[in-house]
Parts: sequence; structure tokens; C-alpha cells
Amino acid sequence: EIVKKLEKDLQNPEKIDEDVKQVSEFEKDELFDPNNIAALIDKSKLSKTRYGGIYISNKHCNYFINDGSGTCNDLENLIKVIQVDIYQQHKIKLEKEICIY
Repeated sequence: EIVKKLEKDLQNPEKIDEDVKQVSEFEKDELFDPNNIAALIDKSKLSKTRYGGIYISNKHCNYFINDGSGTCNDLENLIKVIQVDIYQQHKIKLEKEICIY
């Protein structure tokens, strides 16, 4: 369900932009540090998130681990789940640093 909602939201970027809220300077400094996205994921209680055979590393939230049964679809869906949760909690749109072909 959450993946379908994300896909719908991503198809309507105007709606996402309308929903983005203003945050205080303190929140900007703390949450928008591009070098600290792992802390944002951890702060958002997503550090134990799993989709199929892919899960977020216990050592560093910027890394995903394949337990041996994970598929590319599992990885893509886990990324989408994290993007949706971060957006819902903080109104921050995360972009992937990787390319999946």
C-alpha cells in the first residue's frame, strides 16, 4: 500500500510541493544536513525497516543489507518506503544517489 501511495504522489509533484512545510532554522540545520541522512533515518524510527530480503544496516542507516534472498524489487521498494516515511514525518523529499537499471 505504501509503495502504491508513493508512486501516486511521485506522479503528482505539484501536490508534494504544496505539502512541503516551512521549518525553523534549527530544524534546517539538524535535518537537512546532506551528510547526516543516516541520522534522519534513525531519528525517524526507520532503522529496523525491512522489505523482503533487504534491510537497513544496524551499523549505519545509509547502507542496505541483502540477507541472501533479497531482490532488486525488494531494494527499490525499501527505498520507496523510506522516502514516503521521511516525507510524511518531515516533509523532506529524499533522492537516490544510486541508479537502478
